Amino acid sequence: MLEAIKFWFLDTWREFLIGLGLFLSGIQTAMLVILCFVVLDTILGVLAARKQGQELTSRKFGRSLYKFILYPVILMTGQAAEQYLTPGIPWFWVSSAFVTTTEMKSLSENIGTLLGISVWGRIKLLLWKEKGIDLDSADDQYEENKKK
Repeated sequence: MLEAIKFWFLDTWREFLIGLGLFLSGIQTAMLVILCFVVLDTILGVLAARKQGQELTSRKFGRSLYKFILYPVILMTGQAAEQYLTPGIPWFWVSSAFVTTTEMKSLSENIGTLLGISVWGRIKLLLWKEKGIDLDSADDQYEENKKK
């Protein structure tokens, strides 16, 4: 009896892992890219905090752990919704665009703190350069907002 339960458990676990592997095979590249963004964001966040003289706490590192867990769950939920609930709606790409945009904004803030420029502001101004906006005004505006 014990052997039968053991065999059933191992067989069920094996089938679960195979199914999970097949499910994740379509989104593994996006998950890897997002996790690399989170690692880079964590490193840049630590450097930015040091530059500003802020104390590094476990609560701040907890936010990175939160991202490590939450972002893959968001991507997997998007994939599951797209595959099983509403196949006509690209939920995976919507969720990955949301996560990527969030991380890119965070990365640009950390880079801005380290370099003293507004990366996000410069990107916006480059997109609207034909309007005659001066690129240096983005840095001035960034410094003013930082002081507030």
